[in-house]
Amino acid sequence: MEIPSANLHGTALGLARILGVVANGGVLEGRSVLSAGTLDQLTRERIHGQDKVLPYVISWAAGLMRNDGLNVFGPGEAWGHYGWGGSMAMADPSRRLSAAYVMTRQSPHLIGDPRPRRLLEAVYGAL
Repeated sequence: MEIPSANLHGTALGLARILGVVANGGVLEGRSVLSAGTLDQLTRERIHGQDKVLPYVISWAAGLMRNDGLNVFGPGEAWGHYGWGGSMAMADPSRRLSAAYVMTRQSPHLIGDPRPRRLLEAVYGAL
């Protein structure tokens, strides 16, 4: 079911590339595509508190969930977004790392599905 302004369709590679721009200071394939000011506007906290839809206290940037309090995108200053059912995309600028997970089997998790969390734990464990 498509819901206007609430859907994004993409591959894990496509999502990781988009968030890779955030993780790499606005650079994509060696070219600057976002200025420092735009990155600041994108990633700074806009709202912090009990979400009006999701049953979580969330720190929201401009369309990105901040890791503050959630701890679902790895350690430190990471940002990202979960989709209902388990999909996840994240960016960690301190490590210049981005990752994404999409699936064919939906889970009941709104945020923090154990499948991408285990993958992130393995990635960070290997660094």
